[in-house]
Amino acid sequence: MKTVIGPETRIAGPLSGKDDLEVHGTVDGPVRGEASVTIAAGARIGGEVRGRDVIIGGELGHPVFATGSVRLLATAVMTADIESPRLAIDDGAVFDGQIRMRKKAATPAATATPAATAAPATTATTVTPPMTPHVAVPAAPVQAVPATRAIPELATPGRKPLIRKSS
Repeated sequence: MKTVIGPETRIAGPLSGKDDLEVHGTVDGPVRGEASVTIAAGARIGGEVRGRDVIIGGELGHPVFATGSVRLLATAVMTADIESPRLAIDDGAVFDGQIRMRKKAATPAATATPAATAAPATTATTVTPPMTPHVAVPAAPVQAVPATRAIPELATPGRKPLIRKSS
């Protein structure tokens, strides 16, 4: 499903939705979508834009945060920051801001090791070798090496003495 805000429609406040959002009109607050968010040419947004994949086709002066990707179309004029793992800027788009490309946050289940989550198939017995005593050996003192080096003297430029040869 897709929610479309027409060019003659004005929303006085924030806009949020779980479906794809496509804005051609005016939103007086931030736009937050859990799916694709498209800001068309001629649309006016009064706050930040957040979504999975964000496509900017018009003028935007507020930051954009995406968990998937951000695309600036050739008609886009953006004067704000972007934070997204992927970014595409079409030829002709105008962008003035900072870009922060961060990887997606890993879920706790994805970061768990398979050995920690799987049940052991067999019971194994480990044998630990006997401990040997360790003797502490004092370390030799470390001498500091000078960090400076000698710079050779250069000859000072001067005039050559005039030598006249008589014939």
